Amino acid sequence: MKSKNNTVFDYLTSVASGKQSGTVELAITGHSTGGALAPCVALSLKDNQTYWDPAGRFTITSWLFAGYSPGNANFVNFLFTTIGQQNFHGWANRNHR
Repeated sequence: MKSKNNTVFDYLTSVASGKQSGTVELAITGHSTGGALAPCVALSLKDNQTYWDPAGRFTITSWLFAGYSPGNANFVNFLFTTIGQQNFHGWANRNHR
């Protein structure tokens, strides 16, 4: 896609409709504040996956490092239910003072 006006969904649609076969992992990562945003972006992509990936070829994962925890227990339950607990990975320094 060559247009500068494409959205992330436009780009992902073009990748999803490409000639590759099999499944593709779409890893959303972030550090610090980006770590708090990563699960939110992963949820948005998953909620809209039928639009940009109608064949369901992508597995969406969220990897965050030393980030804040967005939301509350209800958010975490929704995240794990939506993208799957096995697709969420978070690391924090527990020894930080």
